[in-house]
Amino acid sequence: MSTQSKIAEDFQSSGKNQGAQALIVQNYALAVQRQPLIEFGPASAKLKEKQRGMNEDLGRAKENAELYLGKILPSAIATITRIDHYYTLQCALAQVVEKYGLDHHGLVMQLGAIHEVASGHQAEAVEMAAQMTGLRGRLNEDSARFQRHTEDLNSLLKGDSGILKELDGQLKALDGKIAGAATAAALSGIGLAGGVIVMALGGLALATGVGAGAGVPLLLVGGTLVVGGVAGAVGSGIALGALIKQKNELLLQQTQLNGEVKLAQGLTASFQDLGQQASQAAIAAQGMANAWTALGNDLQNLRQDLEAGRVEAPVIAKLFAMAAVGDAAKVCDSIKIIKRQMTGVEIVENKAKRLDEVLPEAEQKANDNAKIAAVA
Repeated sequence: MSTQSKIAEDFQSSGKNQGAQALIVQNYALAVQRQPLIEFGPASAKLKEKQRGMNEDLGRAKENAELYLGKILPSAIATITRIDHYYTLQCALAQVVEKYGLDHHGLVMQLGAIHEVASGHQAEAVEMAAQMTGLRGRLNEDSARFQRHTEDLNSLLKGDSGILKELDGQLKALDGKIAGAATAAALSGIGLAGGVIVMALGGLALATGVGAGAGVPLLLVGGTLVVGGVAGAVGSGIALGALIKQKNELLLQQTQLNGEVKLAQGLTASFQDLGQQASQAAIAAQGMANAWTALGNDLQNLRQDLEAGRVEAPVIAKLFAMAAVGDAAKVCDSIKIIKRQMTGVEIVENKAKRLDEVLPEAEQKANDNAKIAAVA
């Protein structure tokens, strides 16, 4: 395999790698943009302070996502497009040489010109790799911040002196009051003429939208027996209702706090994954820069060999002609496909469904689009 063929193969590979990694990070960045702010509901001052800190850091993460989507991703697409631009230029040069021929001086000048083009593209690729490396550092900082938030939340909410432990105590006290009120209501009416017993069946809403069991009401409440038509028992339902309302609010707060801890843990894990993907994207971007460096060095060597008389002009002309019908054509075809895929991404989103439920819809959409493209 010639040096030019090896470089062309490297470009094809680096284009695929950079394209794939850029799309993966794009997916994460879009998800970060859509992430709602954290809301603990009625909470202590310490918890509200933690909520503010977490939302501030989530805001920073959203800014990093915007930086990627608005600046770095377009740069990634541009550096991939430059491959097609260069090899199209090389093919055009080969056609000119084949049709009209070039003398020694003319070929030296042309090699210098395309070397200058390659050097410009190499500089862009190096800058792109630097941007991706910088983003990787910022994303790792996001991950570290949310790791600390999760640890702080666990310390604040759990343990013997945590907020959740305090809520448990309040719930037990309320359960005692509810049981006492229900017993008093039953005793006030049972066995008395005119006393009508009504049992109220309902649920406590524990829906938070977070975690397993979200949206399932707690029906096993108990203590919802009221009496009507008996002097002294009037208002028993109102009293019980007030106590049960308090219990409902405490349960909602407890469930929401547990859910927010899980949310914080999930965000931490996702930011860790995003940081790892950004690392892979930075490696891929550096691979692209390395390919441009190799091409630039090879062109420079060819030019120097031609100037020094170590190689004849017809040999180089033949080398470019062979590349035009072989390696370069393959690279251009591959890069055009990658560019079309990266710029034609469609988003399938349904906030009412879980991700595992949306994925089949996205796959079906991709298959449908592929069929349409095949016919077009």
